[in-house]
Amino acid sequence: MSYAQGTTVPVEKTLEEIRRLLKRYNCEGFGQIEQGGRMAIQFILDGLQYRFVVDEPLLEEWQEAYYQDRYANTSLSSTAIRNRMARMDWQKEIDAEVRRRWRARLLWLKATLEFAESDGRDVIRQALLSQLVLPGGGTMDDWAAKALPEAYQRGGMPPLLPG
Repeated sequence: MSYAQGTTVPVEKTLEEIRRLLKRYNCEGFGQIEQGGRMAIQFILDGLQYRFVVDEPLLEEWQEAYYQDRYANTSLSSTAIRNRMARMDWQKEIDAEVRRRWRARLLWLKATLEFAESDGRDVIRQALLSQLVLPGGGTMDDWAAKALPEAYQRGGMPPLLPG
């Protein structure tokens, strides 16, 4: 079972908890963005911007994952699983997963900031590095996911910014 599975805490309440948590650690400029099944929070810490995105699961992927899990972990036939799936309220399942994902993000932030508080600001920067917003608008994670495989092939680091 995943962390916060079955939570009924609305996303808005979790976002408010995240906002209060970030304020406690002197973060500012809190913003929230929603677009096309993605929700993000962004904030400033020590003059640097950070962004966390939580994606809504894609219906087809969610259904396939459900099917694979049931097929592997129950004695039901493929037909019985498909029949059960046809009766499910998939939007309700997706909404529940989004609530769970935001609760997990809150837990991660609490743990990260609590640990870093005892070890200093450098630890916070290290822990949040992948979510650092770069001058081009993407995150360090976005950049690294594309640039690092090429860097390993070439045997050298690419420039941070093109040109």
